[in-house]
Amino acid sequence: MSPQIQAYLNNLSGVSSSIDAICVLAAVLSMTNARLTAEQLALFLNTFGFHTKDGKPYQGKRGTFATIDRAQAAALRWGYPDLAAAIADAYVKADGTHAFD
Repeated sequence: MSPQIQAYLNNLSGVSSSIDAICVLAAVLSMTNARLTAEQLALFLNTFGFHTKDGKPYQGKRGTFATIDRAQAAALRWGYPDLAAAIADAYVKADGTHAFD
């Protein structure tokens, strides 16, 4: 795990949003080079009570990809480019290609 990702996890005070959940999950996935499809991520987020901005369950479609994009932008804004890269690498489309190729 990169020192930046470790620093992010050390500074995390809790997982209170879907953005936090996506970041933490990407950090864990990066340790094993594992990937999740948007549909699998949606199931994870819904299971733990996170919803879209509209208050609806995630479906693994546009809203899920938009939230992944917001999480990546947040990681960059917070000064964690390694975490942003882990987010970009962790989540894939159903065909296995990266979500933002």
